[in-house]
Amino acid sequence: MDILTSNDYKILQNIVDMEGKRGLTKGRGTTKKRIAERTGLSLTKIQNTTKILLELGLIGNAVRQGHANAFYVTKKGYKRLAELKQNILMKESE
Repeated sequence: MDILTSNDYKILQNIVDMEGKRGLTKGRGTTKKRIAERTGLSLTKIQNTTKILLELGLIGNAVRQGHANAFYVTKKGYKRLAELKQNILMKESE
């Protein structure tokens, strides 16, 4: 059973910013503020979700950006996103 909500997955997906090349490695993480800008979700929701994603090992702490914590998606997180995408594609083809 999956404990993550659709908004949690939205946050996980938006940690990766291909245009800004952020969230891909520990050295170039994405801040909560940037996630909020990309998702439209509140900083409180993002704070709560990043704690869960860290506990599950789906994201890791990246190098801080000034005073701001930053995050990157781990291999386990990428795998979870790929599984979700595959499940969606399978349901659409049924």
